[in-house]
Order: sequence, then C-alpha cells, then structure tokens
Amino acid sequence: MGATPIGKVGEVKVRDESRSGEEAGEVERRRVVQVFELGARILDGSFMTQDLNFGVPNSESGSGSESSTVLSVSIADPYVLLRMTDGSIRLLVGDPSTCTVSMYIPSSFETRKSVSACTLYHDKGPEPWLRKTSTDAWLSTGISEAIDGADGAPQDQGDIYCVVCYESGALEIFDVPNFNCVFSVEKFMSGKTILVDTLKQEPAKDVEMENKSSEEVTDQGRKESAESTSKIEDSVSVQNSGLNSISGSRLRNLRFVRVHLDTYAREETSSGSPCQRITIFKNIGGHQGLFLSGSRPAWFMVFRERLRVHPQLCDGSIVAFTVLHNVNCNHGLIYVTSQGILKICQLPSVSSYDNYWPVQKIPLGGTPHQVTYFAEKNLYPLIVSVPVHKPLNQVLSSLVDQEVGHQVENQNLGSDELHRTYTVEEFEVRILEPEKSGGPWQTKATIPMQSSENALTVRVVTLLNTNTKENETLLAIGTAYVQGEDVAARGRVLLFSVGKNTDNPQNLVSEVYSKELKGAISALASLQGHLLIASGPKIILHKWTGTELNGIAFFDAPPLYVVSLNIVKNFILLGDIHKSIYFLSWKEQGSQLSLLAKDFGSLDCFATEFLIDGSTLSLMVSDDQKTFRLAPYHVRYCLYFA
Repeated sequence: MGATPIGKVGEVKVRDESRSGEEAGEVERRRVVQVFELGARILDGSFMTQDLNFGVPNSESGSGSESSTVLSVSIADPYVLLRMTDGSIRLLVGDPSTCTVSMYIPSSFETRKSVSACTLYHDKGPEPWLRKTSTDAWLSTGISEAIDGADGAPQDQGDIYCVVCYESGALEIFDVPNFNCVFSVEKFMSGKTILVDTLKQEPAKDVEMENKSSEEVTDQGRKESAESTSKIEDSVSVQNSGLNSISGSRLRNLRFVRVHLDTYAREETSSGSPCQRITIFKNIGGHQGLFLSGSRPAWFMVFRERLRVHPQLCDGSIVAFTVLHNVNCNHGLIYVTSQGILKICQLPSVSSYDNYWPVQKIPLGGTPHQVTYFAEKNLYPLIVSVPVHKPLNQVLSSLVDQEVGHQVENQNLGSDELHRTYTVEEFEVRILEPEKSGGPWQTKATIPMQSSENALTVRVVTLLNTNTKENETLLAIGTAYVQGEDVAARGRVLLFSVGKNTDNPQNLVSEVYSKELKGAISALASLQGHLLIASGPKIILHKWTGTELNGIAFFDAPPLYVVSLNIVKNFILLGDIHKSIYFLSWKEQGSQLSLLAKDFGSLDCFATEFLIDGSTLSLMVSDDQKTFRLAPYHVRYCLYFA
C-alpha cells in the first residue's frame, strides 16, 4: 500500500524549507488541495481560499499533537487521507456547496492505533468489483447483481474505501466516510497464500478442528461423533444468522491471492523515515500497473492478468512519482529523485514490456549471427546474412579454388537448369548506432563480404603498434569461403579503423589490413596488445606493426573447430565444437603458449566465458544440451561442476 505523492496538477511548484513534502490533487474538480507537513491549502486557480494548520490541537476531537506532521497523503475526490508521523490518520472532506475542506479523525481511529501504511481506493466503473463481493449472485451465475442506492436510484459514482495496515501486521478495509470495517485480516504481514475476511474464516476453522477430532474417534464413540457433528451444524447456523445482521455490508466474498515475484523490491533499511510508496497508473504509454518508489524503484505492469516487474536502475532513489498527460507529454510521467532533480519522461513506445526484460526489436531484414559492442564509439557491429536469389550459373562460377584455378564443371547441365534461380546467403557486417530517444536504430555503415564468403566472427580489439608504440582500437573480422568439399578451406582476417561518427558512411570505417589464411577464421581476440587468431585447428598469436600481422607463437592442439576465445590477463580460454575447453597461458618471455588444463571428455561447446569471484578464477561453458558447466581452476588440477 502507499499514497499518491503528487496528484493531478497542471503546474510544478518549487517547495520551500518551511513547507517541505508538498502533496497536491483536485477536490470536487473545482478546487486544488496542496498538503504539506504542517497543513494544507485550498486553491482556486492561483488564489488561496482556505488555509489549514495541522499543528494546532483539534478541540473538537479532543486530541491532536503539535509535534505530529503529515507523513503521506492519499487523495480520492472529495476525500484526502493523511497519515501522521505519530501513527494516526486524519481525513479531509470537501464540501461541494461551499468548496471548503473540513478535517476530522475517524471514530474508528480515535483510540491510538499505530498505522504503518494507508491509502484510499475508489471502486468505480460500470460494475464496481468490490461492491459485488458483498453478494453471492456473481459467485453462482457470474453476472453482477444490480445494487441501488439509498434513494432507489442506481449507483454509478462508485464507492470509496480506506485500506489500512497496522504496525501489528493486521489489515483492515473501511468504507468512506462512515468508516465501518468491511474486511479485516489478521497477520497480513505473514504472507499467507490466500487472504480471507476474518469473520468469514473463523467458523470454518471451528468446523475443521471438530472434524479432525471426530475422525480420531473409534467405533465405540461414533454416536458421540454424530451428536457433535449435529451440534457443530447448529452452532454454525446460529453464528451465520448472527453474522448476517452485521455482515450485510462486509466484503465477505473478497479474496486476495499472493503472487510470486522473482524480483526483489524491498526497501533498503535507512536511518530516516521510509519513502517507499505505490502509485497506480491507468495509462502510461498505453500500459497500466503501479510504480514503487523508494531507494529501489520498480515498475509493476499488468499483462494478460499477470504482473511483470521491471526495476528502474537509473537515477537512484525516487521520492515522488505521478502521471502526466497533456499536449506536450502524451501519457507520460513525472518523478523526482533524492537529489532533488525533477524529470518529465515518456516510456519508449518501441519497447515491449511483456517480458522478463524490456525488449526492443530492431528490424534487420536478414539473419543476425554475431554482435559486439564498440564502447568508444557507442556502436554495435553486427554480422547479418541476407538471402539472395541468383541464377545457378552465377553460383557455380563463384565456386572456384583460386589457388589451383579449378573451375566447377557444369557441362552436364542444360541451359534451362543453368538459368534457374538458386537462393544463397550473402554476408555483411553492419555498423548500427542506437537512437538516444529510444527510436529505431540507424545503420551507419555496411561492410560487404565477397562472393561465397561467410563472416564468422567480429570483435573489437586493442593492438599495440610495434612501430609507434601506441595502442590502436580496431574492428577485426574473421571470414571463411564456403565453396564445397572439393575446395580447401580458406578465410580472411580483416582489420578496420573506425573514425568519427559522420553522416557519410564511407568515412566511418576504413580497411587497414586484409590477409587470406589457410582454414576458416572462426575466432579472434586481443591478448596484451597482440591478435590471437583461431585458423582451422591452430591458434596463432600475431603482433601488429601498423601495416602487417606477423606470427610470433602458436598452439597446435587437437581442436576440430574453435567456437570462442576469451582472455583474462595472460590466460586464454578456448572452446571447441566437439572437444570441450582448453585453458592456456601466454608467456611474453620466450613467446610461448602453454597448456595449463583441459577437459579430457568430449563436449559440444557453444560458448565460453571466464567467471571471476574474488580470488577464484572459474571457467564457464555452455553446451548443446542447454547446460552451463563451471570449472574452478586450481594450480594443480581443474575439475568440472555441472
């Protein structure tokens, strides 16, 4: 539960120190009420028509503390609920005839009760759902029962309820303004699976206890059991008849079901008063739910009758939040941070929130294969393949072994078959830039591959130029030519420099190096200023001179096809498609790649990564069975823990 920190106001006012913690809202849709720690103001436009001071003792109620100030506010026209610092509550009631507000303490709270949270709820709409829980018609037929007002006219304004939670852990719901208890739960904070009205569940408990005791009776006492059962039925009927007189207005069919949430959103403990509050919204960017402010703010959105929780990780603690909808901010929001910064925002319309994380789909028009992040330029290089229809003779002419000059024979094919179209995948590397306003991403540059050339890996590497002794951040691409089983595997290593982000895509990236190697270039990584290349079954380490890559060390292990390379300091984690993982180290002195550990079993590895926990270095691998395996590395041995 919580209170609305800011209501429907059309202007933002800067609060002063004497009247800090202002709350605002509309009363009777004709006046604006502003509540601060020591009082409240009633405004007619920019003119104040009434000023209330909460610090003066209330002579009518005979109680009131000068030191008690307002802690939270909840507004439901024409009522304003105040929770004071001493644990009491007060109610402001608007008079539509005089457009004034009067304050009183509800009779149910004249005795001292420590309230931990409270709010007003307006049950309105064509069929107010809380009102229906006081009858049985909707349980049997599913059709709402028409309930008329005291004058016989249909009620269409809805009902207002006050929901209160006490320090003792109890929860109560009162009707407003009479403040008759219509629903109560003991030990609300214990987290029961289902919450039922206390008066509804007490008879059921008695029956259950008597039934349990009757089941333990032997055959000798069956008559006594039957007599006790009849007494139970009589007592239940008497109790129900007594309850019917007082529970006619109670929400006896109301149930609350606990919903399990994986996200932890509890308020962090602090020396000051808690500021965690709940603000319900009906339409923010087309979504409904609630916002939990405090030191760990989070969004609770309702999709398909279930909650999606999205923590708000930016801006730190949120002390105030409300909905804003006008011509300049369509279905937006306002929130205030703990540093006193006010922000007017909108939810990105391109994102989908019906997921574990907010998801934004970027249309590519092709199949993505691998993506990396260029932090210095805030760019995302992405390998994309696009299906292209080509005549068969063009496809066959591209399948050429350039080293031998062997042309694929096609004399056995007819002219009609040669001109038949065939679908091939053409690869390219796109440089994408995210839109700051949350809009669609833009393609800043495109690096096309050659015919029959597939891009396998793309990485951002930092290489030490041995001539200038300076580090260079380059975009490295590894490729492979797919030309059939009769042609030896080949691939290329491409290095590109990324310049300033200009409007001309041709000036964004420029090729600085290209070399063809034997075997497919399946993985790349930078190791202490050198470039580590997985070419076929070999791992070769190269140094960069600014214009050329020269090999300085290699590791010739049994891997069949390297799928990933990970680097931490001088340690190398290698993942093979069938031979699991290998753990290597690089020694600058002697230019040597040494094997430290390996997995002797076979494993179809898909991806690898290092996991550092304090002083413990672990090797993590995922396989084709959708399993993560963790191997803590020790100096003398390396074991797997699946």
